[in-house]
Amino acid sequence: MKRLAVFLALASAIAGAFLLGQFVQRKKEEASPQGQYRAGAGELYRGRYRAAVKRLTEVIRLQPRNAKAYYFRGLALRELRALPAAVEDLTRALQLDPALAGAGYQRALARESLGDTLGALSDIDSLLAADPKRVELRAMRARLLESIGRDSEAEEELDRLLKERPKSYFPLVSRAALRRGRSDLKGALADCDAAIALDDRVASAFVEKASVYEAFPGRERYREAIEAYAKTIELLPARADFYSSRGDVRMGLYQYQDALADMTAAIGIQPQLASYWVGRGHLYRDRTINEEQQSSAAALKDLTKAIELSPKTISGYFYRASVKSYEGQFDDAILDAKAILQLDEKSAGAYVLLCQIYDSKKEHEKALSYCDRAIDLEPYYASARTTRVSVLIALRRSREAIEEATRAIDIEPWWDTTWSVRASAYLLAGMRDKAAADCRRGIELNPNNVRLKRQLQDALSAGNF
Repeated sequence: MKRLAVFLALASAIAGAFLLGQFVQRKKEEASPQGQYRAGAGELYRGRYRAAVKRLTEVIRLQPRNAKAYYFRGLALRELRALPAAVEDLTRALQLDPALAGAGYQRALARESLGDTLGALSDIDSLLAADPKRVELRAMRARLLESIGRDSEAEEELDRLLKERPKSYFPLVSRAALRRGRSDLKGALADCDAAIALDDRVASAFVEKASVYEAFPGRERYREAIEAYAKTIELLPARADFYSSRGDVRMGLYQYQDALADMTAAIGIQPQLASYWVGRGHLYRDRTINEEQQSSAAALKDLTKAIELSPKTISGYFYRASVKSYEGQFDDAILDAKAILQLDEKSAGAYVLLCQIYDSKKEHEKALSYCDRAIDLEPYYASARTTRVSVLIALRRSREAIEEATRAIDIEPWWDTTWSVRASAYLLAGMRDKAAADCRRGIELNPNNVRLKRQLQDALSAGNF
């Protein structure tokens, strides 16, 4: 028995040592360049782009001539919208291995996103010189030609390509974008549907289809755009821009709660991008004004964050000034409006803000001059006209107010505010029936607009003015 116990103890010790050895060996392998590379590639494919960058940066530190590490880190950086760094990494990958599959194409995509269209076109032409029949390269070349104003040449190239290969996914998506650009929305949808029929596991056609639905007049197909974005997000759940785009569409339909969820998701994925903070701050502002939700503090926090991330973000200053004006912080609001004019002296939005601020301060004639300046700069800027209506109402110039509000409705008939301001003008003129009709139309567009509901009650009661 004693010998058996000794044997079992020895066997246990050997097994433990073996397992410990395996554990140590595995840790060594994970810490090695090869282990870090495999882990980084895995993080990339799982959509965990920051983790991928961290892993691959360590590989590059240990192996500064590892072309594939630069390539994969470039892909991760492109997904994170760190585009200059992505181009730099992909260029380095090509310098180390000129034949590295995919690197030239990915650099072209990054350059296109960065706005370097000619650089992207140069990459694509080089790739086509080696393989002139590659469908996705010809499709991308057509898209790049379109982006530098050579639309007809681009569409002709795609028509030729689709005659040769009618079941080609990317040319169909590219032609859909071109058709959307010239307002052939039915043709664009047909191309999107044909691409989806070929492969419904690729997001590109769903993204384009959403954009086509957004392009229909009067927001009439926004709900279908939301459905298309839902499919896109299902396929690529780590892309912040898809959540942001869907959130914008939902805001257009006044679906504030759903839009808030989308914009918060976008910030969670890419918190360093100022435009996502602006989007959510804009939403909080609209809820504060239209639904009388207590969201001013949240709006100011998000918009200030956007400005910290990107001090030249005009939209951040615009919406922050609007919130400050609403809260009676007029001096601070004026500073934000002036900050916009320092960035763009011809910003109609800045003059609209100044009109709103001075109207709130009861300096109506001064306010009117700012609105007139905004309209001179942008005659079809509905917000300039609705703000001018508010000033005219304060000056009790009802006829002019009604005419101006009608112009605003002609420009943006799907915006609840245009109907609200004309209802106010009709009330001033004692035209309660017309005011009530406008209120009802505004409420149809935005059922949650508390201000419009109150106006409707005013219109239905006597002796308002």
